[in-house]
Amino acid sequence: MVERKKIINHLLKGIDGIITPIILLMTKIIFIDSSDSIIFTIFGKMRGLILSPFIECASVPYIGKDVYFLELLTRKYVFGKSVCINNSCKFIGPLEIGDNVDMNHDVEVRSQTIIGNNVGIGPNTLFISDTHELGNEKERAGKAKYKKIIIEDGCWIGANVTILGGVTIGAGSVIAAGSVVATDIRPNTLVAGDRAKEIRELRKMSFLRR
Repeated sequence: MVERKKIINHLLKGIDGIITPIILLMTKIIFIDSSDSIIFTIFGKMRGLILSPFIECASVPYIGKDVYFLELLTRKYVFGKSVCINNSCKFIGPLEIGDNVDMNHDVEVRSQTIIGNNVGIGPNTLFISDTHELGNEKERAGKAKYKKIIIEDGCWIGANVTILGGVTIGAGSVIAAGSVVATDIRPNTLVAGDRAKEIRELRKMSFLRR
């Protein structure tokens, strides 16, 4: 029985490896881009309509050009309401994105990442949930493993930030541009720097959209 499930799983992955590129190719046909906000929205929503049958979404997302998803059929992708994904972002599920999330260009979000509501994410940010066990001297990168990343509501993640697996960023926090976050961040905290250090506590945000 176990062997049969493995075979079926491999077959499904193989089919997914054919179907997903076709779906993504359909989004590439809509190549028009513009600084005009109306045109920008219309064509982004058209890409969202193509992808929405394969994403569990509360409303049709805005999807920019050249956005990549790995295995749309066999991995779970959950999007909330009013999600905006800009050009050249990359997603490896399973993952969840909440309501009113605005993601700038060239962001990569990997498996086991949960992003809350009202989160802003700057360009070139990485959510790296995967790592390896430490191997012996012949091969230090041992068995692959995943550690969940949680971004709570209301956070602002700056440009060129790297967030490593096992991290929870508390609600209302700000991560300054260029930071590397390897440990949990308390709510309403401003952090900055390589292996980001707390700068100061922020006032609680009572104005977040619900």
